[in-house]
Parts: sequence; structure tokens; C-alpha cells
Amino acid sequence: MKLLRLSALLATILAVTLPGGAAEHPRLFFDVADIPAMQARAESTEWLREMKAAVIARADEYLELSTTPYPLTNAENGKGTAGRAVQRRVGMLSLAGYLTGDETYHQKERAILLAVVRQFEADNRDHWPTHLQYSDAAQGIAIGYDMTYPFLTAAERAEVRRELREYGQVIFTDRSAWGAPSPGVTSCNHNSVQFGALGLTALILGDEPAWRDRATDRVRGFFKYFVDPTGYVTEGHHYLTFGQIGAYPFALALARSGGPDLVAEQPLLAKINDQTAWILLPFDGEVRTLNDNDPQPVGPVAVAHALRAGDPVQLWGWWQAIGPDGNGANGLGRINDGFGELFPFISGDAPLEPVSPAEAGWPLGRSFESGRVFLRSSWDDPNAAHVAITSGYDMHQGHNHQDENAVAFYALGEDFLTDPGYWPDSSSSHTTLRINGAEQQVGSVGRIVDYREDTSGAFVRAQAPEAYPLVPNFIGHAERKIYFVRDPQPYLVWRDDVGIESKRPLNEVVSRYVTRIGNTITTRADGAVIHGENGRGSALLLAFAEEEPVAVREDDLEGLSYLANAQKEIVYTDHLKRLSATTVAHSPRLVTVVLPFRDEAELPTVDVDYEEASDKSTVRLSFPDGRTDVIHFDATNAEFSRSR
Repeated sequence: MKLLRLSALLATILAVTLPGGAAEHPRLFFDVADIPAMQARAESTEWLREMKAAVIARADEYLELSTTPYPLTNAENGKGTAGRAVQRRVGMLSLAGYLTGDETYHQKERAILLAVVRQFEADNRDHWPTHLQYSDAAQGIAIGYDMTYPFLTAAERAEVRRELREYGQVIFTDRSAWGAPSPGVTSCNHNSVQFGALGLTALILGDEPAWRDRATDRVRGFFKYFVDPTGYVTEGHHYLTFGQIGAYPFALALARSGGPDLVAEQPLLAKINDQTAWILLPFDGEVRTLNDNDPQPVGPVAVAHALRAGDPVQLWGWWQAIGPDGNGANGLGRINDGFGELFPFISGDAPLEPVSPAEAGWPLGRSFESGRVFLRSSWDDPNAAHVAITSGYDMHQGHNHQDENAVAFYALGEDFLTDPGYWPDSSSSHTTLRINGAEQQVGSVGRIVDYREDTSGAFVRAQAPEAYPLVPNFIGHAERKIYFVRDPQPYLVWRDDVGIESKRPLNEVVSRYVTRIGNTITTRADGAVIHGENGRGSALLLAFAEEEPVAVREDDLEGLSYLANAQKEIVYTDHLKRLSATTVAHSPRLVTVVLPFRDEAELPTVDVDYEEASDKSTVRLSFPDGRTDVIHFDATNAEFSRSR
């Protein structure tokens, strides 16, 4: 393979022109005139230089891929993500070629593109089992055609276009549920994957206006419904990437072709990366699992909106998770996220440097309209605490967990109360309540009814009676009132209030506390201690029924399992450890206290008083240094005071 330096590469591309003289390809996302600016931007900041190096390193790995035959699946990608491998490989090799001027990458991209076109068929379900796989593949072929055009012969271009038309026809005529123009469906990443690919196919072919119009309608609907009014992606950060990898490339290419600017139509897109900073755990480069998400950061495509908006704090949150100090594989994100590495090199008016939330003066708490609250004790302390509370709705229920009113708590570098990740969806796998034997039902919803910051901490009130089935008990009230104390050592206190209409004189409420599988647990007379797996800290967990201490025990989960999302068996011991506290009363009131510590000598004594007439709980924490914290819970509120 010869090495084609930049000047020769530009000459090759410029030789391929339309009658008006403009370069025909590449044109979906940039044109030949943009290449010098892309190369300059790639050297302009440390984080972009690191991304460029990571792109080249991955492209070098792809140079070793066989194309005779081309392996549709391998250790990186199974059938479910085989189409993403096409996107990723042709896109990454092409990007490396344009950033370096080395034709070697383009020739390998060409070989992979032609191998996929010749060896696999759009309507063959042994090749592409569902709409996700053949849509991903179609997007990869469309991107490959655009980027590799100067290196294809006329016959090869015609061959790729014929195959791309076959993919477009399959996508356009697909009558799956994901094609329906309704908010619940349109908000799902499946919609953007399918119709974003159809749109790129239409833009390449240029003679399928019905395809382009449908793609425009569906991607416009995705941008409208996938995000709540405060900018939170209700499918979560995991699917923020998959949704954007389908929708954003088409939206960008559509606007460049003279069509409507779907991104400009939806100003909330400029805020979707706020959540990437809020879910970041303090200085561990790890993001908080929440709902149907895993601890991987969002992919590079998602940060394009932050760069377009010129938001350096969103960039900080993303790079903290995805960069060399995070768990995002040095700028490459998830291995199967598809093609997204291009967009940081072409997005925004000028290169942007990350700015931390502390420098920018961000607050320590944030509530999103769809029912997620995130609280911190600090933005710049490596021992800081992080609290996540979820009680709300998802526009599309396919990725919803039964986790209303659930709490997660991280402090001292340890994850004490956690969401166990992608597959465990039952409320039995979250820090929630079981009420008279009932778990939360599929499609559960809740709501944050109050969130307040004060000088000592934050108060959150969440309700989720509708999360539980109506029979055999009518649960009229299921409320969790949470108070988070930030200083000097953060801790968490909450009260659960339950009201049940049933024929029973007494009702059983079991509060479950889910912790990391690597943590260890010891029980003691007044509660339990969770010892963090990193050896940096522990947490004392106490429970009180009204004012009486309740035993906190580790649940024996050995041999227990259930079917998650009607398709995967979840063996509890593969994902989590769990503690529980049980109270039996007519209208249970259960108080929980979680106290992180490094030295048990610093722990307070904890007393709880309950006044039935006023329905008021008083939690008093007396610390060895003479400080006394008091938290008063009543039916609707919590108030904090401190004395010495």
C-alpha cells in the first residue's frame, strides 16, 4: 500500500466533482475544504490530541481484519451489534485516513465496505436478525460510500448504491412496532437507529423523497420526545449514545443538504449532556448505573451537542468519564457504539476546553422533570458523596426498571447503595420497598413532589403508590422523604410512609438495601455495616420502625433468580448483595440512616422518637465531638438543625 500524503489526497477528492464544480464526496458531514480545519482542530487541545491518537490506534487494529471472508461477528460484536461493527470500522478507518492523509486506512475501509456489500444481504435474517442490525449496517454502508467515494471505481460505486437501495427498501417497508409515529415509540432509540439510517440512505441515493420525508418525520419526533423538558434523556445515558448515533448523523447531513435543521429545532439537545456530569462518581472516572443503563460513559457522538452549544462543563463531564482517567477506553467509548468519533473533530465554532462544574459555579444538586434527582457534597473532593434518587417516568417503557423511589449512595470512594445495572430490573433488585409481599409492577411510575436545598443539605420527597399492583392490596400511599446532610461527613436519612387499604389489621413492609457484590457485610445488634470493596470506607446502616430499632439482616439470595424483561434469567448472586429490614404495622413508618465512616470512633449514637398524634419522627444523631444533628420528619417535610 502506498502512502498518499494530504496534498495528493485532496487532489484525488477534488477530481470527483459535480457539474457545478463542488466536490461530490465526502459531503454528508464535511467536504474537502473542511479537511485542513479538521486536522488543525485535532491538534488544538490535549483531549482532542488524545482522541486522535486513540482513533489511529483503533484504526491500526482494524487494518488486521480479514475480508476474505469478512467476519460478521467476533469477540467484540455478536449478531446484535454486527451492524454497529460496520459503522465503526468504516467510519474509524476513514477518519484516521482524513486526519493523517494516509491512504492505507482508506483502502482497508474500501475492502471492508465491499466485503460487506458482497457477502451479506439486507433481507437475510441469518445475517441481520432484526431492524437494528440491518439499519446499523445500512448506516455503515452509507457512511462508507460517502467517505470512500474517491477510492472506489465507478463500477464499485454503482455496486454499493444498488446494495444500499436494497437496505433502504427493507427499512422503509418494515412494519415492526418501531415504525409507529407515536410518542412512546418515537422516543425510543430503536426509532432513531432505523429511520436515521433510512435518511442517510435517501440522501446518498438522491431519488427516494418518500424515504427522506419519513426519516425526517421520525427523527424530528425522536428529538422531540426522547428528552424531558429539563434536558434529561429518559432512556438514560446508555441509550443517549445509541439514540444519537442513529439520529444525529442524519440530522447533520440533512441540514447540510439544504433540508431542515432538526437539531436547531430542538434547543433541549444543547442540555442532554448535563446528565453526563451529574451521573459521574467523584474522581473515579465511573458513571452511576441507573435504571436500564450500565456504568459505561456516553459515546463521542453525544458530546457533539455540547460542542455545538459551546458548553465546557458538559465537555468536562464527558471527558472525565471517557478519557484516559475514566473507564471509556481512552476516548473510544463503548466498543460497539457505532460510528461517532468523527463528530468531536467537526462540531462547534472553535475548539473547546473542559471546565469543571466547581470552576463554573454549578450547584451541588439537580432535579430533572422526569423524576431523577442527583445530589453531591462537593465537585472537587475525591471523598465526596453522591446520591441518586429516581421516581418518575420513561417516555418509552422498554428500558424502564421497577425502581420508583429507589436510592443510590456513594461516599468515601465506595458504592454503598447501588443500582445493579442493565439487566436486574425488578424492584427486588433495587433499594425499594416490598409491601405485603407485592413488588413494583412492570411499567411502574413515580414522581418527585418536592426538592429543596438548604444550608446543611437537601430534601427530596418522592411518591410511587401507582408503582404497585392494585390487588390484593390497594396501596394508597407510598412515600419516601429523604434528607441528605453534606457536612462535615455526608450521610443520608429517609423515612418511608406507607398507607394500605386492605382487610389486614397489620401490614408488612420490607425495606431492601442493595449493595455492590464486592462489598462485605457484617451485622450487629443495632444494624449492619457495609464494608466497601475498595477498602476506603464503610457505612453503618440503621433502621427504625416508628421509634423502635429494627434488625437489619443480609438476605440469603443463594439459588434465587427471576426472568428480567421476559428474556434473561437474573441470578441475584451474580449482580448484587442485599440487606433488609421488616416492620409490621397498620400504617408503617420506617426510618433508615446510612452513615459512612472510616473510624467507628467517629460514629454518632442515633435515637428516633415518634409522635403518633402529629405523625412526626425525630432523628437525633449525637457525635463524639459534641455536635448534635436533629432531623424532624412529618407527613410532608423534613427539617434539619444542628447544635453543640
